[in-house]
Amino acid sequence: MTQTETKAAKYATLNDLPQDLRAELFAFLLALTDTKQRLGFQISHWVTGTPALEGAVGAAALAQDELGHARSLYALLRTFPEAPESLNEENDLRSTRVRVHPDALDNRWDTWLKLVAMSVTLDAALQEVFRAARDFSFAPLASLAVKINQEEKFHRVFGDTWLARLAALDDTTREHLQKELNWAYPIAEAWLGNEVESNLVREGILGESLSDIRPRWRRELEDKVQQSGLTVPAERTDWSHWDAERREVLIPV
Repeated sequence: MTQTETKAAKYATLNDLPQDLRAELFAFLLALTDTKQRLGFQISHWVTGTPALEGAVGAAALAQDELGHARSLYALLRTFPEAPESLNEENDLRSTRVRVHPDALDNRWDTWLKLVAMSVTLDAALQEVFRAARDFSFAPLASLAVKINQEEKFHRVFGDTWLARLAALDDTTREHLQKELNWAYPIAEAWLGNEVESNLVREGILGESLSDIRPRWRRELEDKVQQSGLTVPAERTDWSHWDAERREVLIPV
């Protein structure tokens, strides 16, 4: 039996998880699920407002994927003893009672360029998390990750294609796209965070830490962005106001 197969069989059911590990996994999955759901809501707003027909078709597919992933993940989360009563079927549609996502996913995005920028930054960051999930040792989550990874392949193609297409239009569009990348990048970077190795990594729930994922995600983003004549903002150095629950850097008041 390979190391991956051993990990995959380590926690076959929720009852196999130690309580502290289960609580940590619940908190992480809740942030991941809520973020994917809110991302799906934002994308759905553009199904009828895209600059091209193929954009509308693509946005519809992306929104359906994100909301479907969130629905499946919420179903898993409701089996955890840590799940609050408010985590019910209403969360599969829309509820403000569970809120563990970045502020940038609350207000409706006012431009298609924001959607594209978030596609190649935040959506790509979440894709990296699920790519690391191929070695999940918690069987119920591993089975979901396989399906999600397959469907996220189109998301990468969509984001990369629209980034290149918009950047090639004219200088003004490219300038506006750079502005939206500057807005979206720190949101995605903060979601991945700056955590050291956690219990989730030590126990094989995550194949690698998010702090290890983040440099690879940035390198891949730099490659595609630079090919389009754009730049990636500088890396964050101050993590003192990072909120682990919502996975964002809070602005001091």
